[in-house]
Amino acid sequence: MKTSYKKEWQEYYGEYPYTETDERQDLSPEEFAKSMMEIFKTSGVLNLIEKEKISILASSVSTGKKDWKFLKNLDEYLGTLKTFQRPSIVLTDFALTKERKSVIKKPEQIYKNLDFHISTCDSYNLPFRENEFHVLYERLGALYHAADEDKIQETGGKLTRGMVNEYKRIIVPNGKIIIDWINSKVPVSTAEEVERAAKEDVEIFFKNLGFKVEFAGENEGFIILTNQKAQKFESTNSA
Repeated sequence: MKTSYKKEWQEYYGEYPYTETDERQDLSPEEFAKSMMEIFKTSGVLNLIEKEKISILASSVSTGKKDWKFLKNLDEYLGTLKTFQRPSIVLTDFALTKERKSVIKKPEQIYKNLDFHISTCDSYNLPFRENEFHVLYERLGALYHAADEDKIQETGGKLTRGMVNEYKRIIVPNGKIIIDWINSKVPVSTAEEVERAAKEDVEIFFKNLGFKVEFAGENEGFIILTNQKAQKFESTNSA
């Protein structure tokens, strides 16, 4: 089924409501939680949380089932620390149920050491300020669909680049974007060969968008992007 991103996403999901059968099945919540905790450690995010208050965007989480398991593990880990800065987590997805409500389900657990918010929004036009987040992680939900649509429409990767640049806009300089790519077997480098992109192609793709690129995790299954955009400084010179 061909998706038109020119159509309002609310209209699209009014016609094609999301169901839990659409949820990715390649990783269990437990596997995802374990992997993300390891990547948060590898990327320095856990150390950062100990030093300063940060905000994290979890993009395109579907129902959030896997994410709540990971965030519960993160919450329990923070509880073992003597000092840390309570992080703020925003979970997003633009899918709607047939009742036109967010598909993200609120957690049943209580989180003692972090704050969370849910936002239904379009990942091409995120309703957040520039430099609002320190960390963004993406389980190849929205990016997968962008890359797949690039392939269908033969756009040369326009939609994928646009979405990544939108992610970059809301991430602080030197902030991190974490992408799960090999686990889904759908890397996001070249639009023409979405399912066959080599590691070198992926690295070039993100470097051309201004990121430092690292591969981490089991079988190098995660990409850690460091935002290399320059920090903006306001002039202190008087007129």
